[in-house]
Amino acid sequence: MVEPRWGQGGEWAEDRIWAVKLLSIACLSLAAEMEECRVPPLSMFQFRDYRFSSETIQRVELFALSTLQWMMFTVTPFPYLSSLAVKFAEDGSNKDLI
Repeated sequence: MVEPRWGQGGEWAEDRIWAVKLLSIACLSLAAEMEECRVPPLSMFQFRDYRFSSETIQRVELFALSTLQWMMFTVTPFPYLSSLAVKFAEDGSNKDLI
């Protein structure tokens, strides 16, 4: 995989703008995977002047996640139920809920 590199002065070099577009497609795909019930195929995430393979987009997704040390999981209220139950019990007004 070709990793994006920074130009001089921290700016993207004009000949590497494809890397920014590829990274933006990968991030958009990751966001869709977290929010959508039916994730569109990677072929839907394309620019007019650039075509990236699905395999390339997936590799950049993994690169982005590993670089940022993110773990993808959905947050639900279930991990917080025990702490909420304790709060209700301390309050004493909702003992029937526990």
